[in-house]
Amino acid sequence: MCKGRAFAFKEIMLFSAAIISMWEIDPVDGGKWKMPKHRKATAVYGTDSSTRVWIKQRKLPVKE
Repeated sequence: MCKGRAFAFKEIMLFSAAIISMWEIDPVDGGKWKMPKHRKATAVYGTDSSTRVWIKQRKLPVKE
């Protein structure tokens, strides 16, 4: 096993959390999110279509 895999996993989780906490991400059509189907015999969810999103910076509360 790779010795750096735990570090890489933590770094990916930190980056993902930063993106989710700092940006509003909404579907372009304004509807609900569509959960992709689980691909058989794998541990991944996959989609055959692209997902279009609107991304805008969150308005963070300002402490005075």
